[in-house]
Amino acid sequence: MYITMDSFGQECPKNWDDIAAYLNEKIDSLPEYDDDRDMKDAVENIWSEYWNAYHSGELPDGAPVPIVE
Repeated sequence: MYITMDSFGQECPKNWDDIAAYLNEKIDSLPEYDDDRDMKDAVENIWSEYWNAYHSGELPDGAPVPIVE
């Protein structure tokens, strides 16, 4: 399960591919899960953590800032 352009919905940032690559790298570092639901929850957590950090102005160093027009 990876982040793709479709993951962003209608508010897709111009640099969605940079954000997806950043998040997918985090997904690749997840442990193996026997249960698909556990994997989905872990991916959703990565997604939520990124957007919460963005909205609070606390993106970690190296995280791409969304470019939205």
